Amino acid sequence: MNDKVMINDALSMVKTGITTYTTAITECSNPTLRSAFQQIRNSSETGQFDLYHLAQNKGFYTPAAQATDNEIMQVKNQLSNG
Repeated sequence: MNDKVMINDALSMVKTGITTYTTAITECSNPTLRSAFQQIRNSSETGQFDLYHLAQNKGFYTPAAQATDNEIMQVKNQLSNG
């Protein structure tokens, strides 16, 4: 297995984990357990961002173009008025 496949697989697994932790957080009524899930999710998000940078630096991932200020304002307005 090459580096690109391994990094993309790791990113996919971390993304799935973050989604699962987020769901658990929103459904958890125990404050101690909720806090533990939040800490694990936050750590996973940090790890995901590190993997993202690794993939980008190795040329395995090219991000989409940055949104313009107009595009950002349009989305903000749509979400505010929805």
